[in-house]
Amino acid sequence: MKRFWFIVYHTFNFTIFLKAINGILEVSGGFVLLMFGHSVERLVLSFTQYEIIDSSRYFISIYLLFHGLMNLFLVVALWKRRQWAFPVAIVLFLIFVTYQYYRFYHNHSINLLLVSILDSFIIVLTLLEYKRLRQVK
Repeated sequence: MKRFWFIVYHTFNFTIFLKAINGILEVSGGFVLLMFGHSVERLVLSFTQYEIIDSSRYFISIYLLFHGLMNLFLVVALWKRRQWAFPVAIVLFLIFVTYQYYRFYHNHSINLLLVSILDSFIIVLTLLEYKRLRQVK
């Protein structure tokens, strides 16, 4: 059983590291799109197409900034093992992954499906890590 929790711990840390990178990219993309507008719209949309399609540039940039900042905030709180962050992260991740599955239902994007599966896996890992931390205390 120790080995299981060892794997959960390290896999959780790796996946929230990936969430941090994703958050940085989303904040950067949202900021660049907001500041430089149409000249970089195609570049940013090529990376974020799986999340929002047929929306205004302003909405996309605000969405990316909000989603990226929220992810970064939660990742830092999870890395610091703040107890309150685990249930909050699970609920917010569930909201966003539900939206992603809804979008997949309408546009059948393989990229969106893969991101949604990864996010679902992160939710399970967050729940397991929360359980592990509660058992340790």
